[in-house]
Formats: sequence, C-alpha cells, structure tokens
Amino acid sequence: MSFDFYLYRAAADSGPMTEWKENRAEALGSADDVRLQLAQLFPLLRWEQHSDGSWSATSPHDGNAPRELALRETEPGVLHFVVVYAGPSVLRQLMQALRLTHCCAPESGEMRDPFAVDEQWKPV
Repeated sequence: MSFDFYLYRAAADSGPMTEWKENRAEALGSADDVRLQLAQLFPLLRWEQHSDGSWSATSPHDGNAPRELALRETEPGVLHFVVVYAGPSVLRQLMQALRLTHCCAPESGEMRDPFAVDEQWKPV
C-alpha cells in the first residue's frame, strides 16, 4: 500500500507539518540539488520540469523506486519538502539518502515511521 507523503528534516519535537503555523522544516538545498541526488539513487525516474519551476518524476512501479515524486521550492533555491507516492522501503531509502527525519501524511496529519513497519505498514 502506498500513499502521498511529505518527507522533511525538522527538530524531533516539531510534530506534523499540518499543525504548524510557520514552516519548521530545514532547507534541503535547491530543487536541482535534491533532484540530482535522487536521480543517482533512483536512475529510472523520469523527470519533468514545469513552468512554475517545480519538478516531478515518475517511474515504473516495481517497488524499488517512487511511483511519483514532486519537488517545489518554497522560495527560489530553497526546497523544504519531498512529496512522494511510495511504500515503506522506498521511503526508507529516501529518508536515509537525504537525512530526512519526518514522514507526514498530509490528508490525515498522521506521522508515519517507515522504519518501524513492513511493506504492508504492519509493525515489525
């Protein structure tokens, strides 16, 4: 089972991003910087840049790469969130590679821990 998640780096006590009054996520670099890192991690991603400067990527769904991924800078040259549609193993890879600390399901505001579950989101 896969969902859209916001992945980001923030203080341990920052809670879900859906409850913030202001952005608490750390800058991850520019969208181009992060895209290049992700392209090395998942070489089968097909990238597309949009007219607003944001990036999106898709891949064949084999469980080894994100199905969909989006990068949108919150200000020029500054990316705070990786938005991804993927299962736990891919989320773990992304979070480790980019040193991300939080995984939030924005529709519900729930925090998820892909390191504590199997591929069906059952606790391990």
